[in-house]
Amino acid sequence: MAGQDLIVDESYWDEIDTFFHRAEKNTDYGIEQKLESYISKLKEIKETAIMGGSISEAVDAFIACAEKLQGPTTTITGDLRDLTTYFVNEIDEKDEYLF
Repeated sequence: MAGQDLIVDESYWDEIDTFFHRAEKNTDYGIEQKLESYISKLKEIKETAIMGGSISEAVDAFIACAEKLQGPTTTITGDLRDLTTYFVNEIDEKDEYLF
């Protein structure tokens, strides 16, 4: 790749890493709590406003899908954090003067 430059925005990757660390620890971002609140609101809508019919069935399906996300969000954010850390480390190792 002679003549081509690879530019890595270190501050961007630092922000991504920070986001995934916080999300994994459920601090500022509170992904699990937000998901729980979202599911609760969907259930409330289902119970009070859309009690029957095809839209009700669609809301049920949507709730079921959202419930499947509970729990794994910590694992997913941890995996993504690890991938971003790995990416930055690999770039750093391959081209020491970048960072």
